[in-house]
Amino acid sequence: MPENHVVFLTGNHSDLGNWKADNVILLEPQEHSDSWSASISINADEGFIEYKYGIYDTANNALVSFEEGENRVLDISKSKLLFSIVNDGFIRYN
Repeated sequence: MPENHVVFLTGNHSDLGNWKADNVILLEPQEHSDSWSASISINADEGFIEYKYGIYDTANNALVSFEEGENRVLDISKSKLLFSIVNDGFIRYN
């Protein structure tokens, strides 16, 4: 991936940007790893959150692409956790 490209996250929840291109969450690359991460506070007022990853060009402040396939879904309807870690393991990207 080019140096000015980073992984982003967006979704159908206000804390994930409501799918708006100008409100995506840029993930941070992890040292000595192919992993990307972000700490996000989500107001758990909804049962299911749909989200996707994509590639963002920081030099041009523009979305490059969304990952392929269906939206990812996180069920928070029964969660009583104050803290949760979601590890999707990969991004569906060509």
